[in-house]
Amino acid sequence: MRPLLAAPVMICGCALMLLVSPSAQAQSTSGVDVFLHFAVPVDASLEKATLSTLRAVNEHAPLHLAEDHQQAKFTATVDHDLEQLAEAMCTAGIPLVGFNVMWAAAPVFLGRPSTLDGAPKWHASAGPSADLIAEAKATWAASFPELYERLSNGSCPVIVVK
Repeated sequence: MRPLLAAPVMICGCALMLLVSPSAQAQSTSGVDVFLHFAVPVDASLEKATLSTLRAVNEHAPLHLAEDHQQAKFTATVDHDLEQLAEAMCTAGIPLVGFNVMWAAAPVFLGRPSTLDGAPKWHASAGPSADLIAEAKATWAASFPELYERLSNGSCPVIVVK
């Protein structure tokens, strides 16, 4: 009996490994909602940098910023290499924590930086953990201290519409 029970467990485990493996990136993003998570509330200049970065990779979908300015959403109109998009955003100074990609089979979260070498890593979760947000914020603040200082001291206010 034990081998029969072990087989379904092994199959489920292998399916989960496939779901969160780098091959998950090979799925098409065209027509899929992509949520961006930011380490700090983005101001108008960071929102513009995010839009410019998306336009540079031929993404012309509108960007919808959440009320708290720490999330944004776009519906991809083309396929994206999300690792390259994350790298471009981080290089542009955008305090990106990661992406939630809402694939129909199973939404996947791509967090950044989540490994010691800074490489993004796929997570099967609903979104970023508090630890991942804190790590991304610390990495971003160290990389862009002037921008972090500007956002932190209130000289670049974020307007929240209620």
